[in-house]
Amino acid sequence: MKKIVIKSFLLIGAFAISLGICYLVTNFLIDRMKVEKTKAENNTKTVVKEISTKQKSVQQVADIPFNSYNFEYTYTIKVDGNISSLNFKMYVPRNQIGKQDVKVSSLSLKPNKFYTTDNGAIAEYNFLDVENEIIEVSYGGTVKTKTYDLKTAKAYNKNFAPEKDLKRYLMAEKYIEVNDPYIVNLAKKIVGKTREEVVANIYNYVQKNMHYSPIQNIGAKKALELRKGKCVEFAASMVALCRAKGIPARVVAGDILREANTDHAWVEVYYDEYGWVTYDPTAFGTDVFQKNPDGSLEYVEKKVYPDIAQADYIQLSKNELEYIPISYNMLPNSNSSATISVRFAVK
Repeated sequence: MKKIVIKSFLLIGAFAISLGICYLVTNFLIDRMKVEKTKAENNTKTVVKEISTKQKSVQQVADIPFNSYNFEYTYTIKVDGNISSLNFKMYVPRNQIGKQDVKVSSLSLKPNKFYTTDNGAIAEYNFLDVENEIIEVSYGGTVKTKTYDLKTAKAYNKNFAPEKDLKRYLMAEKYIEVNDPYIVNLAKKIVGKTREEVVANIYNYVQKNMHYSPIQNIGAKKALELRKGKCVEFAASMVALCRAKGIPARVVAGDILREANTDHAWVEVYYDEYGWVTYDPTAFGTDVFQKNPDGSLEYVEKKVYPDIAQADYIQLSKNELEYIPISYNMLPNSNSSATISVRFAVK
């Protein structure tokens, strides 16, 4: 009987020790998870801070009115099958002098790399051995947008430092066939006494002669021949005609802030006195430049969306007409695929 009691006490003691060990291990694992979670949160915060610090500081153009918005971009990648490696890039909006002040405040997943190019700021991700998975990456923040059309530039930008290398904004490239005989001959017919007047006449030509259509990715020449296309075609057409006249110009891409899920492309034209000035040639309605009796040019805006002014765009990239954000490698004999969708929301 005594032996049975001793054995019982030993079993109870062993059980109590086991419970104690389980308790300690569980607490250790919970604490470890908390540490890892904190590290991940700190890493993401570090990247958000890095994005902000890598953006160029904005030289404020004094007293230009601005609109303020909260925004969020969500990229969803759907993988069907098995993919050995997947590379994904996304543009992140950055500060543009006198046009937009951006603060990125949240980022759901730390990128493998974050870097800036002449065209924009890019967050890059690499995923390995992805199988039948949905990957979601999102970021959000605030943006203050400012109108920087020619009228504003003349009124406010008095101390502009001219850019030195503008050759790339005069050259032909995919979708902007500057040297094509059709575009060269058409450009010769559009004249003006000053750069400002030439640009206004090019703008008016595109506005009056092209019609908005779902057709896209056809290039400036085809768009001008067919006289139709989406916003990218309008922008590419105006840029091609400007470059054919020896005027630096580029396409700018982003979103309309008052219209959720509305991506858009517009134009910036370079002036030695004012820098890159915004024009939006897309024919939503009948926007034109008209000449006043004193010879000055006045921009007349009569759009289908009359409350969407140039100040209500958020710029993601510039001089980028075709940008593929995702690439992947499949396993041998695989029919796998990856597709991407983007959701943009204004809060």
